[in-house]
Amino acid sequence: MIGIDQSYADSGICVVIDRRVKLVNDCKTTQTMSNTEKRIKLQKALTKCFASCCKKSAELQDCKIICIIERIRLQSAKPGSEHFLNLNYIKGMGALNALIVDTASQFDIPVYSVDTRSWKSQVIGTSKPRDNGAFVAPEKYPTVEYCIGLGYKKMIVDYLPTNTRKKHYLVDSDGNKYIFNDNKADSIGIALYGFIPPSSQKLEKEH
Repeated sequence: MIGIDQSYADSGICVVIDRRVKLVNDCKTTQTMSNTEKRIKLQKALTKCFASCCKKSAELQDCKIICIIERIRLQSAKPGSEHFLNLNYIKGMGALNALIVDTASQFDIPVYSVDTRSWKSQVIGTSKPRDNGAFVAPEKYPTVEYCIGLGYKKMIVDYLPTNTRKKHYLVDSDGNKYIFNDNKADSIGIALYGFIPPSSQKLEKEH
């Protein structure tokens, strides 16, 4: 099972085999890159991931590969405002999702999408935000906390250079500065969604 929390800034990518997380990675881009350059970088990362998964699948023989991504939100909302159509977001994510589907098709890997609220409620147990002292966005923290509880803390940590300019970060027992990467955490939750009972899944095939 491959879970992808796709975005132009930083896409989380997770591989789960037999309900155990085997790999968590991400694909960061910079603001100076064009959207085309960002998609090309993600395509390269996914090609490497899909190829590796296919090789592992051949070794395990009866192992089907499925990719799950987040479904495009057709409506967005700003604090204190009504829901509205964000056409730029929809067009951008449509192109990104098409890239994922086209890349996966080269390896005969089907791609399905899931609504954010569905995987959060079914896997994490809640989609409600939670305040925290870990400098994680409240709406993202329950997933980070869930991953930590499963023993995957090291997989969702991004270590920072000693001279980092970030104002907010955590420090481990060895004095290393780090932050939690909620994109990696989300990719874990999305991948694990593929293991809940089929009757509870609300997946849609992406074409």
